[in-house]
Amino acid sequence: MFGNYVCALAITSSTLSSFVCERGVNHTFEILFSEESSYEGFSDGAFFDEDEFSYLLVKHLKALKENRKGRLGKVYVSIPSAFIRLETKKLKKDFKKIKRIKYEDIEELFDAGEDEISLNGFEPVMRSPVYFTLDDNVRTLEPVGKKSSVILGYLSYYLAKDYFTDKIKKAAETVGIDEICFVFDGFSEGIYLLGKEDREIPSVIVDMGYISTGTILFWGGGIVAKDACDFGDGYITASFVEKYSLSMDEAEKLKRKVNLGLKTVNSEFYSVECEGGVRFFPIKEVNGIVTERLDELSGNLDGFIEEITGKVKRNVSIYLTGSGFKYIRGAREHVAKRLCMPVEIIAPDLPTKGRVEDSAKYALLDFALNGNEKNIDNLIY
Repeated sequence: MFGNYVCALAITSSTLSSFVCERGVNHTFEILFSEESSYEGFSDGAFFDEDEFSYLLVKHLKALKENRKGRLGKVYVSIPSAFIRLETKKLKKDFKKIKRIKYEDIEELFDAGEDEISLNGFEPVMRSPVYFTLDDNVRTLEPVGKKSSVILGYLSYYLAKDYFTDKIKKAAETVGIDEICFVFDGFSEGIYLLGKEDREIPSVIVDMGYISTGTILFWGGGIVAKDACDFGDGYITASFVEKYSLSMDEAEKLKRKVNLGLKTVNSEFYSVECEGGVRFFPIKEVNGIVTERLDELSGNLDGFIEEITGKVKRNVSIYLTGSGFKYIRGAREHVAKRLCMPVEIIAPDLPTKGRVEDSAKYALLDFALNGNEKNIDNLIY
């Protein structure tokens, strides 16, 4: 049944999802096993209920192992942006004379940069080039085999919080899993959602989940800047609970009715089936609550864009993805208007499966399958 499969565990701010997956036709996915659990999530880089999270980790890893009949090897585990620290460095290696660049030269350049990084409660889990520059001053992601007397590397290092990785390792040890490969979800999304040509333009990807939003600036082969904030569509749900004294389920129903594109007057309403009967909520007022919340996100994004402009000295493309944008019709248009910049929705390019809420999951699976197939665009990890 299983051939060139991978096992993966995707962690978001509201769910844990485990998969056994093979590559399908036309670069799609064949999901052989999957399981998903909701949990309390995290804020300020810490889990609300650590015991619940640890229990679910063991549960999902056991399910993977049992599904694989005990033959479980490497498991790929995604790391949300809230638990990642990014370090970027520009390093130079002078060969004194023209030579053909070897893979070992690139490794030495990466290692030199990593040696300069203070860990301080973090551990390095990934690294990648933004780009390399050779004698001809032409940028490349594939320097190996080319001739040059010098190589300059704009390099990105991704460090995970010990607090997070220790919990994963402890659960893996409990289950008897030997190898965990940590994957920063922002990086895998950048590689998966952006085509090679798209990566030549600095691109901002905003992944809004239920209670957390991760933002990255992806360029070339790596991430130049990142941000994480405690905001998601769950905050909109909570606003409805507080404003209208609704249950969480009722507030979710109201959120799924929202359409910011509606031209309304005060006499128009959203209707929601609630306990005790149907209730009516003024469209103008409800939409105002949603736009106020989206303005918080837009303000944070505006600050991020202003900060990164000096790093890339170019215009950037902006993309929205993640489960937080699933039900809020008109969110893209509102954010674009607030930023005074073009904004696009980005999702997996899959037949019948290209949904924004699945971006992080399929990006992790694609990364894992590429690693298993030894074909990751010649990037260095």
